[in-house]
Amino acid sequence: MIVRTAGEILAGAMVKAQVYNVDFLDFHTVTNELNNAYRQLYTEIAESDSDYFIKSAIFNDANFELPPDCFIIKTVAFVNTDKSWTKINQQPAKEYVHGCYYIQNGIFHYNGVPNRPILLRYVPTPLTVTTPRESEDIDVDPSVITEYGRMTEKGFFYKTEDAYCYYNFDSKESETIDESEYREPISKYMKNNVTVDYDNQTVTMSNGDEEWDVTEYFANDAFGDFVNIVFDTPYAMVSYEDGHIMVMNGFQRTLWNIKAATGHETLGEIKGLRTNDKTLWGCVYLDDDDGLLYRASFVPDTVMNYPSNALFNYLEVLMAQLFMSMNNIDNQYINQQLYSTVRNQFYKELNAYRSSVSDVQNELVRRPHV
Repeated sequence: MIVRTAGEILAGAMVKAQVYNVDFLDFHTVTNELNNAYRQLYTEIAESDSDYFIKSAIFNDANFELPPDCFIIKTVAFVNTDKSWTKINQQPAKEYVHGCYYIQNGIFHYNGVPNRPILLRYVPTPLTVTTPRESEDIDVDPSVITEYGRMTEKGFFYKTEDAYCYYNFDSKESETIDESEYREPISKYMKNNVTVDYDNQTVTMSNGDEEWDVTEYFANDAFGDFVNIVFDTPYAMVSYEDGHIMVMNGFQRTLWNIKAATGHETLGEIKGLRTNDKTLWGCVYLDDDDGLLYRASFVPDTVMNYPSNALFNYLEVLMAQLFMSMNNIDNQYINQQLYSTVRNQFYKELNAYRSSVSDVQNELVRRPHV
């Protein structure tokens, strides 16, 4: 299995295109195009006979909700006592057929009473690919900071023993401000007040009338106690005592690792959060390796895997073509010869990689996107 990160793919594309100073005012365009290319190729893999991405689930009822990550259904079958499968056909549109199935509003319906478990083989929803921007140094000695205030798109507030300060990302300079100008960190999440008790390791949310304990969404026994949580709806970032960091979108967690492309873990503590979905800037980060502060991306470097390099080589060339287009560069070797080579290799491998269960493979049934 080959493992690559989104950052590695973009770096490889820049080398191929011989573009080393991409205008990252267009960073949002770049990540969107990488996502579009990945989703298109992922969908082609999903709709082929390849079984690489397939997941399985067993159900014992006639009606059940499809798995939340179900993207394309590949097989529906009864599981026999000898572990073999008996295919279940999809019902024709607007026609009841006993012994068949249909899907409506994300719910699976079997016409009849199943006398055996039902196997569902499906391809999960493709990843949303993200890649962090290169971090920028923050010219402030963290040892003089006694408290971190609110982060904005242009800088962040902080306190020292004898002053209130504001650091500007553009000028890379700090200025002393009045106490009245100082802003505390955001204490709301998803329109609710949020309270973090670090001593008792609890997180509660309230709307003024009700209060909920949401600690389970922020706690992680593998990483130890949480030492800092910062909020900027719909995102939050949680720093743990062993140095690991999770980025949250709502209550969905992802390990934050902006050093994935280097093969290293990202360990440290997030001190501020103010996300920008267009630039992908978003956090003030204290790095454990060197003890310095950085302005960093709030998104992780997505890790992807595939049985060979064919998918990643194709993506690199597609992104290299984008970089050349953005910079008015014409490279006939990449646009014609290399593009044709990697494209042909991708489809050659895709056509050769056949499912070992093709005799019971069902017609594809795309789940409606909701």
